[in-house]
Amino acid sequence: MFVNGYSPSGLEKESFHIHMGTLSQNWVWDRVYFRDYLNKNSEEAKNYEKLKKILHVNMKMMEKHTQMVMNILKKLQKKQK
Repeated sequence: MFVNGYSPSGLEKESFHIHMGTLSQNWVWDRVYFRDYLNKNSEEAKNYEKLKKILHVNMKMMEKHTQMVMNILKKLQKKQK
């Protein structure tokens, strides 16, 4: 993972993470499936956008974000198998 936007004092104004891995690593595909899911489901994409905006203001809600993504990934994994 490549991360930019953090300093010794914490998060700067903007940050980003680039996730990289080999094709054999399942977590790489999870991100692709999640992207595709949001592209095909506009209502879920809107919900995700709202959640990201809330998280931007309140990082304590990150667990909610993680749980939402994990629930979607579990559904997608079942469909892929």
